[in-house]
Amino acid sequence: MSNQLKISCFKASELIEKKNISTLGFYESIQLRLHGILCAGCKAYQKHSRILEDGIKKVNGKEKKNQTLSPKIKEDIISKL
Repeated sequence: MSNQLKISCFKASELIEKKNISTLGFYESIQLRLHGILCAGCKAYQKHSRILEDGIKKVNGKEKKNQTLSPKIKEDIISKL
């Protein structure tokens, strides 16, 4: 497998959370899918993250998949990454 397609578990968790709030690009989707095939821990994390996200949306009454964040929140997230 190409080194460009290999990602760390840390990067995979970032992509999993990004997928919960927006859409992944084609390349990111491939990276996450390949990592999930090789890493049972991240595959389980993705499943649990999805369950938590669905529960939070139900509690908040928001069923939309693609919610938008305010520019301030986006800046805060990017600065912390």
